[in-house]
Order: sequence, then C-alpha cells, then structure tokens
Amino acid sequence: TFARAQQVRGQRSSGKGIRHRNHKTRHPALLRGLLRHEPCERLMQPHYSNGHMYYRCRYPRDYATANELAHSSNVNLSEDAVIDPLDAWLATAFGPANRERTITAMVDSQPIAATAPRLDSLRAAIRECDRKLDRYRTALDGGADPAVVTDWITTCRTERRHLEQQLRAAEAATPTTLTRDDIRRMVDGLGDIVNALKTADPAAKARLYGDLGLNLIYSAETKTVHVRIESDVHRGKSVCVRGGIEPPRVAHVHQRDAHATDINACRRRMSNGS
Repeated sequence: TFARAQQVRGQRSSGKGIRHRNHKTRHPALLRGLLRHEPCERLMQPHYSNGHMYYRCRYPRDYATANELAHSSNVNLSEDAVIDPLDAWLATAFGPANRERTITAMVDSQPIAATAPRLDSLRAAIRECDRKLDRYRTALDGGADPAVVTDWITTCRTERRHLEQQLRAAEAATPTTLTRDDIRRMVDGLGDIVNALKTADPAAKARLYGDLGLNLIYSAETKTVHVRIESDVHRGKSVCVRGGIEPPRVAHVHQRDAHATDINACRRRMSNGS
C-alpha cells in the first residue's frame, strides 16, 4: 500500500499516467478594463455566475462613509444589459449614414484651443527677451556702465531660460492635432466595424472594443452607462465621440454634449424595439 501511494504521488508530480480534464473556456469579459463605476471611478471587475458575465464594484461601507461617498457596498451590472445597446450605438455611429458625422465629431473634439494662446504668449515673451538682449548689447557698445548692463543681461538670460522650460513643458502637454484624413485613416484601419459587431466571436469583439478605445461609466443611481470613444491608436492622440445607453431597459441613446454623434436613427430603432 505504501509503495502504491508513492507510485501515485510520483505520477502526479511528473504528470505521467494522469488524465487531465479539458476545461471549457468561459465567455470572455467583453468590457474588461473598459467599464468604471461613476461615484468612485474605479474599474468594475468581471465575474462569471450562472452562465452570465457580470461586472462588480465592491466598496466597504465604512470606507465610503469616511470618504463621504454615496456608494453601495456591492454594485453589479450584467454584461448582457450593455452589449446589445452598445453595439447598436456603435453600428449607427460608424454606419454609412453617420460615418462622416462621427469623424467630424472626432475632429471637433480635439482640445487644442485652450493651449494655443498659452504657447503664443510664451513665444512672444521669449522674443521680447531677445529684443532686450540686443538693446543691452547695443548699450554696452555705446559706453554704458558694464557692471549695470551685465546685470541686466544676466537677469534677462535667466528669465529666457525659464520661459523656454515652460514652453517645452507646454508643447509636450499639447496634443498633436489630427486632420480629418488622419482620423478617417484611423477609423478605416479598424476595418468594417458594423459587420464585425454582427459576426465577430466574443474574443474578437473584445479586441475591437479595446481598439476603439471605449471608455464606459456606469451610474447605478440612474441606471445609465455613458460611453466615450477615445481612439488613441494614431500618434498617441485622443479624440472622442460620446453617447449614452441605459441598462437594463434601453429606451433611447442620448447625446452627452455638442460633439456627440447624431444617433437619432438608433434612438428610433431602439425605441420601437422596447
């Protein structure tokens, strides 16, 4: 008996003579890493239960109280309640009727206006420093007190270095502006999105969601998922289209701001189906 036990133990450690059961691959979490809970802005974690995928946000009650945050201790959202209206919104946004309008929304959403005046101001200040330095050198050649002029030059050069540092930082923080053709190539590079949403297997659909740069925020209070597309696959640039869906009973898809895609066709179709 002892010898037999040693033999079995050896087989288990080596893997020989042991038949391993093939485990069925579960349905992948399509929204893994894309869905956040609104109050805490944390990623909702996927979990599989009774043949369905759910996303959960656990938040200790005492922690929520300490942070003065209105947050249930356990929030769950069914993936099934999100995918169909999400796909309908995406199919409408990138379908033939709205494709150009979606590209326009992505072009218009680029946040460059706020940073341009700052860059212009810094460059103008640097040019003014250069003009001062030229005047100081002229004054020095004209017989001005060398000690005084040298002090002016040192101060101006120090100011110029600081301005250059600020300009470099501002330029690094300024997103590169994409042209309409840039964004169209980016969208075209994702392939036939509408057809992919209809035919892709779950793993391929999950990759498509990631390539689109989907960012979803779930509000348990209003039972609404707000969707933002942040496609940063081209030169690190982020451009967006926003919309919203309401699980579990979807009555409409609504616009979130002036740059949202016009999805009235989707709204009518989903309303008729509700």
